[in-house]
Amino acid sequence: MSSFAKQKGTSKKGIDMEKSKEKRTSMAVSMRKKQYQSQLEKKRRENKSDEGETEICANIPALVQELFAPTVERQLEAMILIRKQLSLEEAAPIDTIANTEGCMPRLVEFLGNNEQPHLQIEAAWALTNIASGTADNTQHVAASGALPIFVQLMQTGNDDLREQSIWALGNIAGDCAPLRDAILSMNVLHILIAIVASGPKISLLRNAVWAMGNLCRGNPIPIFEQITPVVPVIADLIIRCQDEEVLTDACWAASYISNGPDDRIQAVLDSNVVPRLIQLLTQTIPSIQVPALRAVGNIVTGNDKLTQAVINCGLLPPLHFLLQSPKAAVRKETCWTISNITAGTTHQIQAVFTAGLIGPVIQRMMTGEVQVKREAAWVINNAASGGTAEQVNFLVQEGCIPALCDLLGLREEKVLTVALEAIDNILKIGQMEKQNTGRENPFAMSLTECGGTDKVQELQHHASTAIYEKSLSILRKYFEVSDDDDIDINAAANFNFGQPPQN
Repeated sequence: MSSFAKQKGTSKKGIDMEKSKEKRTSMAVSMRKKQYQSQLEKKRRENKSDEGETEICANIPALVQELFAPTVERQLEAMILIRKQLSLEEAAPIDTIANTEGCMPRLVEFLGNNEQPHLQIEAAWALTNIASGTADNTQHVAASGALPIFVQLMQTGNDDLREQSIWALGNIAGDCAPLRDAILSMNVLHILIAIVASGPKISLLRNAVWAMGNLCRGNPIPIFEQITPVVPVIADLIIRCQDEEVLTDACWAASYISNGPDDRIQAVLDSNVVPRLIQLLTQTIPSIQVPALRAVGNIVTGNDKLTQAVINCGLLPPLHFLLQSPKAAVRKETCWTISNITAGTTHQIQAVFTAGLIGPVIQRMMTGEVQVKREAAWVINNAASGGTAEQVNFLVQEGCIPALCDLLGLREEKVLTVALEAIDNILKIGQMEKQNTGRENPFAMSLTECGGTDKVQELQHHASTAIYEKSLSILRKYFEVSDDDDIDINAAANFNFGQPPQN
């Protein structure tokens, strides 16, 4: 019994390869989770630069007791010291303070004390930083009764209190979808829109736009009707604002809004923001470039009409620039974006070809990091899956087969899966040519000439059943290998690819 027959006897159900051309919104989600680290959903306010260094307090319970001192002066002094502890750059004792008996109710009491604005701002600052901690810390603040007070303070005439309240609510909304939805139900988004429209000072505007973004993100995504009013506001900020921080957070917000069904993508397109997002792709400031790319990348996960609308806005030429980025994350996401275009119509595949993007993508597949190689391989796979015979021939002429063969030497299952699927799609077109002309499958010959058939054969020993089954399927379909054959592709039929061996 051959080694193949032995493995076949223990095989499991293979993966479904029929959906390779589907646009990969789930990949967008996974990349978002990984790459969002630089754009944190929570942020902690540090101490004032003129306050000097703060050491960790050795007796937090005694400090909390001072919040109940008989004079406002002593209460304020203790409140400032607690805020400083919570604002330490490293090892802030958030859990210790939040869990000290009586502390949280007292902070919320100070937060609602309109007669003592200094206590209010210090309490707001402290609660903001507690909410920036773990999920348990955030839940503790939310359960303390602080949320409705923060919403009221957003509408006060005191800019410092407004800003700190927005910051706190943004932290809480960024923790999880249920808290985000609770805050949305309090009309916070409409209050933020009014604040932005009022032309506030820049620090208040920055916090408002950041908080808007947190109200538009999360899993599951928010109900679209709840966030629809913010779309034109975000679009206007992206088009008109020059402040780097505001522009960055507005682009992130656009990416969150466009992450979902086609009606959300259509709303972003209707806001006329796409040309500006495309313009921002050539920014040399990564903090702006990355979310702008994320936003347009999300849009091309939509239907073919939505994808074409972005292409018509001039998306393809800037992608050349992004494929040369020194940042692997940018190159990866650029390839992901292109892969969702080549998952579209043959006209859209041709637009990618005409823009001269295939050569650089193949280069990324050969020289990039593993995650970049995988996304580049998806570009080729989708084009081979949905393209015409002429378009597949173009891919081969551009050198995709040697590049795909290189990927077969990797052990990463996701890379191997897409590489094998791409090879299958290309060989399928070659088989059609063989049937039409009576000549050999030219792409099967190319695969063997660059060592690809040896690598496909070696994958019979891969730990993944899915990889084993896919590689065996290729050998059976295009090299006429049977279950009982001991396979040596290079020797088999003297490279006659399906012709009877000569006696």
